[in-house]
Amino acid sequence: MIRPETLRPFAEDWQAPTVDEIKEVLELIRQRKGLSKPLSGVDVADLVGLPGERGSGKGTRTFRRWVSKTNPSPIAYGAWSILAHLAGFGAIWDADRD
Repeated sequence: MIRPETLRPFAEDWQAPTVDEIKEVLELIRQRKGLSKPLSGVDVADLVGLPGERGSGKGTRTFRRWVSKTNPSPIAYGAWSILAHLAGFGAIWDADRD
């Protein structure tokens, strides 16, 4: 379950998603796109504009840090808002969206 606090505009007490929430959003994106396989680090890096080469580079490393169970790094709001939008949650950055 994705907490509502993760789907707020940044200035409205946004809270970073957990590893499980990130994975849940990635699964929702996979389903919406009709993909048969889970999104890879390269796929996610491409979606949110992280730098890197196909299959390597800082973008995929950043993605792995976001979903690491042992020592996760918080996902940046900009990247999260793109993923949330692609998963069907709308423009979470827009305070007037409701």
